[in-house]
Amino acid sequence: MKLLMEQWRKYLDEIEVHDSLSHSDFKDQTGNSQGPSGFILWAKEGVDKVNTERISYDGLELQTAVMEDATKIIAYIEGKPVAYVSYGAVSNLKGEPFSGIDGVMIQTIAVADGPPLENHRGEGIAKKLYAYLIEKYTLFSGASQTPESKGFWNSLRTDKDKNYNVRAMDVETKEEVPVEDSVVYTKEGDDPNNIYLFIPKGGQAEDWRETSWTGPDDERVDIGQVVDYLGDNVVELNVSELSSQLPSLPTQGAERIAAASLDHPVIVVKSGGQYKYILDGNHRLQKAIDTEEETIKAKVLDLDNPETPEVFKRMFGGAA
Repeated sequence: MKLLMEQWRKYLDEIEVHDSLSHSDFKDQTGNSQGPSGFILWAKEGVDKVNTERISYDGLELQTAVMEDATKIIAYIEGKPVAYVSYGAVSNLKGEPFSGIDGVMIQTIAVADGPPLENHRGEGIAKKLYAYLIEKYTLFSGASQTPESKGFWNSLRTDKDKNYNVRAMDVETKEEVPVEDSVVYTKEGDDPNNIYLFIPKGGQAEDWRETSWTGPDDERVDIGQVVDYLGDNVVELNVSELSSQLPSLPTQGAERIAAASLDHPVIVVKSGGQYKYILDGNHRLQKAIDTEEETIKAKVLDLDNPETPEVFKRMFGGAA
């Protein structure tokens, strides 16, 4: 049972319900316009025929059905359907799967926006569904995006709670490419570039917040504590001036540098009025140097500040 009419292919395959999509864009296989809420109820009919069991996830109840064309999920709150998502093989705009890709791609996502269901837009339901899938699979975007979908993926890139490791890949060559707008995005009408954003299974390449340092007296500080202390205090530092004060950057190859996102600020330690070393973000700074960026986003851990916790001064007062 095909869920989308062919004209949907001009939109992103992993659409959250956006204003750029009118109610007439939500069509069943007969071509009837449903609106997001009606579309969810229509999809639920098919899911009910395969499976009626539900599991709990982050305040939602999820009902999953593995079907011939996709895996489909109906999300409920207090027993009432509120959203629908379908996902399947990573495919091009014609729906033809790419070979050798270990992951899934969201095909459709719809959140109830009013009668015949209650309005649940703006409640973060789409992000919860993404989070659920990221725990189970490597999750890919599609080959093109509406402005709202682009904004949604950008919000995943900058999610401070999840700290998703958003990367980009040419799904034809299987090579990773820089996560840069000029590389990733195309305009409607352009030829597909086969560049897809993706988030590895689990969301991160490693448990980033557990990166830690231990002092001579077994005193321990982890990066999460530093990030929590620095909060949202982000500044723009001149790349040339910053790099001139630092030792050589320890990096792990060109691929890691290319995949680094300059959306996330580096953390730099400052002492005696000088920048001493990068506590987090060596690959980001190296990328900024390589691409000749003028400035870079940064959070500064100033060891001369009397409000800086003493444990940070003891731990990071020496060289990196």
